[in-house]
Parts: sequence; structure tokens; C-alpha cells
Amino acid sequence: MHSLNDFIMVQTLSPTNSLGYFGAAECYSALANNLKAVECYTEALELDSKLNDKILLKRCQLFINNKEYDLALSDVSAYLETVDSSNVDAILIKGLIQQKKGIFSDAIINYEQVIKNTKDENMALKAIIRIAKIKLKQKDFYGAHHTLQRPAILNINRGESKKLENYINFNEAVLYLIKRKPKIAIKILTNLLKNDKLSKYIKAHSHIYRGYGNMVLHNFEVNFN
Repeated sequence: MHSLNDFIMVQTLSPTNSLGYFGAAECYSALANNLKAVECYTEALELDSKLNDKILLKRCQLFINNKEYDLALSDVSAYLETVDSSNVDAILIKGLIQQKKGIFSDAIINYEQVIKNTKDENMALKAIIRIAKIKLKQKDFYGAHHTLQRPAILNINRGESKKLENYINFNEAVLYLIKRKPKIAIKILTNLLKNDKLSKYIKAHSHIYRGYGNMVLHNFEVNFN
């Protein structure tokens, strides 16, 4: 609280000094007080527009945390327009916001831009996985399969990306269901569900599709233990 008290004192002694509000915003953000952090970032930006390179993405993330996606999209778009149009971190964030808003085609365009321009393989993998998630949500399982093969095609080192492997295995199981091979699909999904670090999406949908597979086999009560 000592830092916060100092910055609040700056606001009292010099109310037009943007750094008093910027410093307070940093403290409030660290304290997980998102509303006060946004309020102080906004005040700092109004006092000094030159702080947009330091504030816009930070305030954008707070809006995302608060699920205020329209405001978040406005901030990241302003950053890309006025600060750095080639910042791949910002482009990835913009894609995520569009994905959360259901603007899937625009999200994919931004993710593709990240894949094309980043030198960070982990960031490229993150963009690929997000495209795959969109394809899966749209039930475009063959499109998801193509997307999940891209790390090999692009010579991206998958390293220890267990998350990518989980999506590959999940999508493979669904494709086996489509090909009317439920036993193989069930085996893959059962093994996948033994992983206690699955994303909520993969875990929930693995149960759904394993359920479909057992319905096809007329196994309405099965003990998987």
C-alpha cells in the first residue's frame, strides 16, 4: 500500500500530473482492483496521450478480465493504429477478443498474421491452437485436422507442447467417429481423459463424444475405471 499511497498523494498535490494516476493504476492492477485500475489508466491517458503506448494494452487486458470485449477491442485496435501496427502480441490479443465475440473470420485473419510474422514458435503454436479451436467449435473437424498439422508443415518445433497433442488426439478421435469407428474413438478419448491437465473444452467435449461413441455401440452404462 505504500506505493499506492504515494501516488494518491501525487494526485492531491499535482492533479494534472499523469504519472500520479499511471502509478496508482499499476498498483491497483497488482492488487487485482480492476475497476480502479481502469479508472486511473483512463485519467492518466486523458492527461497525457503520449502514454498510450504504455496504457492501451494494459487497460485492454483489464477489460478482457472484466469481459468487456467491445472496450478491449477498441483499446487494442487503437494501439495497433497509433503505436505499432506490427506488434504480434497485440495482434494475437485482437484475435482472442474477436474469437470471444464470435467474429471468427476476423480472428483467424489476425492469427494467420501472427503465424506469418512472429519468430516466437510458442506464439505461433498458440495462434495455431486458437484457429483449431475455432474450427472445432464450427464442427469443421477436417479443417481442424489440417490446422493441427501445420506445425510440422511450417517446421515449427512442437517441443513439449502437450496442449497441441491433446487437441490432435481429440480431433483424431472425432474423425474416427465420423468414419464410423467408435471403438477406436472411445479408446483415444478414454486415454485422453486420464490426463488431469486437459483444458475444460477438451475435457467436456471428450466426454460428449465418448458418450456418442458408446450410444452407437449401445453401451448405455459403462464403467471406465
